[in-house]
Amino acid sequence: MAYRITTRGRARLREIERRVQRAASSIVAAKGFENARLDDIAEVAGVSPSAIYRFAAGRDELLADVVRHVSAKEREAFISALAQSPDPKIAVYTATRQFVQRAFANTPIAGALVCGPAVPCVDRAKTQTRALLADALDRKLGNRFQATAIVGALLALLAEALESPTNKHGGWAHDIATLCASLAS
Repeated sequence: MAYRITTRGRARLREIERRVQRAASSIVAAKGFENARLDDIAEVAGVSPSAIYRFAAGRDELLADVVRHVSAKEREAFISALAQSPDPKIAVYTATRQFVQRAFANTPIAGALVCGPAVPCVDRAKTQTRALLADALDRKLGNRFQATAIVGALLALLAEALESPTNKHGGWAHDIATLCASLAS
């Protein structure tokens, strides 16, 4: 007879999966992708390392899930900001400025996502995120080349800003957004 999972069992598994995701995000923020270990994630999540395999094929896939999860939230905020103005330059300025400000508000995870070295699985998730941001801009601008250029400039300058020894994040946000808006003609 096959085992059937109950409603309560499914809810418990979802809660464990959320704990694993939060733990993986916090470990990546603290140690970066290359130093994130399954044992550390399991300890923070309060589960055994083998329990993680219920939710991901392995460490690399779990870390790629972190990228996808965090990126999905940022992409939604980016798309929402783009929709605030019918003027493409204003929309791009608003969305990119907000994107940079959100990154500065959570510098450890943003730094790992934008700047940190990663395994191929994680790099593919990062590439997918860049493409999805470019898709959102392309829908607004109607020009894939411009959209890709804006995303490239945004992420390259954000990486520079996150690694900058100065704490003038407000100036960076404005300057990056201004440059990105100038690319939206």
